[in-house]
Amino acid sequence: MATTRSRAAGAIGVAAVLLAACGGGVEGTPVAELWDPCSIRAEALAEAGLDPNGSIPGERIEGSRRVAAFCTYVDRRFDFTAYSFAQPVEVRVPSSVLGDRVVVADHAAVRYRATSPAGLPTCAIALEAWSGSAEFEVRAGPGREPIDDLCAPLDQIVRLLLPTVPF
Repeated sequence: MATTRSRAAGAIGVAAVLLAACGGGVEGTPVAELWDPCSIRAEALAEAGLDPNGSIPGERIEGSRRVAAFCTYVDRRFDFTAYSFAQPVEVRVPSSVLGDRVVVADHAAVRYRATSPAGLPTCAIALEAWSGSAEFEVRAGPGREPIDDLCAPLDQIVRLLLPTVPF
C-alpha cells in the first residue's frame, strides 16, 4: 500500500514539474511548424526546369496563426507554386473540386483542375503531409502561350521535387 501511495505521489510530482515547466498559461492546441516551400534545393529546381533564382515567397496568416506558406517560381510558360498548409487536404479543398487519386513518388495524392482567382486554368496535386498538407500547382500565366494540359508539366515537376520535400 505504501508503494502505491509513493508511486501516485511521484506521478503527481512529475506532472506538477512538467506543468510548471510549460508555464501553466499555455492555451490552445499545438501546431506543427510548416515546411518552407522556398527551401527546395536549387539543383532539384533546375532539374525540374524551374529557375531557382526566381522564387517569390509568401504566407497566409489567420488571426495570429500562420496557416500556409508558399513559394512561386515563374516559368516562361506558367507559374509553379509549392504550398505548405496547416490543414489536411479534405478540409481545404471542397470535395466537388477533388479529382483523380494518383500516386506520386510513392505518396498517395489527389490531382485536380481548377480556375485561379484571376480566371486562369490551374492543375494541382495535393497530398497529406506532417499534420497538414502539401500542394503543388501549375497556373497558366497571363499573356503566355496556352498549354494544352497543365497537368503534364506539373506531374513531371512534382515527381522530381517530391523526394526533396521533408515528409
